[in-house]
Amino acid sequence: MTPTILLLPKERRLLIRMSTELSANGLDSKLVIPLRRWMYLCMIFTNQVVRLYVNGILDTEVILKGQVQYNPGDIFIGKDPSHSGVKCFLTICESTKEPSSTNKCCL
Repeated sequence: MTPTILLLPKERRLLIRMSTELSANGLDSKLVIPLRRWMYLCMIFTNQVVRLYVNGILDTEVILKGQVQYNPGDIFIGKDPSHSGVKCFLTICESTKEPSSTNKCCL
């Protein structure tokens, strides 16, 4: 499984899921996503640590039991062929292979 961010519509929280060479792992956001508000989300993978920042503030983090495994599959934003997705506004979506400092996530 490619690292994935899902929205639980009834709870309005984020689920982050990914696979490692050992097992499937994940974390859930602590923040309940407010309605009709712009949010700045940033997810950082550093070795075996995954951090989720919401509006520049660390929301949650997890230490994985192995390295994240990526696959060559397509990247879907909002919805995919199997899920109805979420209605939302998206301003910027950025992905990079190069590690960057957390300052980029901390507004």
